[in-house]
Amino acid sequence: MNAAAADPRTAIRKGSKSFYFASLFFSDQVKSDCWNLYRWCRYCDDRIDNGGTHDDLNDIKNKTLSALSGLSAPPQFHGLGEVCKRYSIPMEYPLELLSGFEKDSRGHVIRDENELEEYAYQVAGVVGLMMSYIMNADLSRARQAAQCMGNAMQLTNIARDIGEDFSRGRIYLPTTWLTDEKIQSHKLMDPEQREPLFRISQRLLKKADVLYQKGYGGLIYLPLRSAFAVSIAASIYSAIGKKIQRKGPASLDSRIYITFYEKLFLVFQGVARVLLQTPQRLRIKRFSNE
Repeated sequence: MNAAAADPRTAIRKGSKSFYFASLFFSDQVKSDCWNLYRWCRYCDDRIDNGGTHDDLNDIKNKTLSALSGLSAPPQFHGLGEVCKRYSIPMEYPLELLSGFEKDSRGHVIRDENELEEYAYQVAGVVGLMMSYIMNADLSRARQAAQCMGNAMQLTNIARDIGEDFSRGRIYLPTTWLTDEKIQSHKLMDPEQREPLFRISQRLLKKADVLYQKGYGGLIYLPLRSAFAVSIAASIYSAIGKKIQRKGPASLDSRIYITFYEKLFLVFQGVARVLLQTPQRLRIKRFSNE
């Protein structure tokens, strides 16, 4: 069964074990709505990744607009519509995500670092923003952190999936970075380019690390259970990046993943990060009550 065609829980469990694992720490309502949002994202992503055409994209957009307007739509879209209605999530966010998928469908070339940041925002930063609504974050303070966290995870994804993306005819590395390293894009995965290609991977991960740190600063503006879940998810994704760096150029040969036992350790790391922010949480609560 295609993960995106399944019920929300099965969709996230099959589509992303890391996100599913972290989502178990949400409250029941937040967890359910998170899964519905993920199912819609996964469905759209899978459809575009599997040879999606301009017509596919239009169909996805029309069904998304129908769901957001409260009209009849397939389950994957209906779930999104219900979530956006419940939390008053601006329509611009899911539509921004579809703009990112449109770039995927037409093989958009990322020319420089600014375009990389724009793409990461469209396909991941906006998801972080939508999640901040679902988690009842203090949006006036958490908005930038939510976007940074989403972007950081996307940059980690790009670093992890360089070979897999290239096999599908896609390159998400800025052309200016490739030029700096004298890498020929049509021979991206050739052995003689492994060292400079890994340097670009490291460049992505260093940029992601800066964004993770900014994202961690926003955890204090989330309810406690949501803060635990986001912190754990970030720990797992950040660990993927660290594993890539430890493995070196050999990381380009196969997909890097985090084992179940490694995730158990990262749960403690994520929880500890939030608990260490307790003094800041108490100060915010005290000031808000004054």
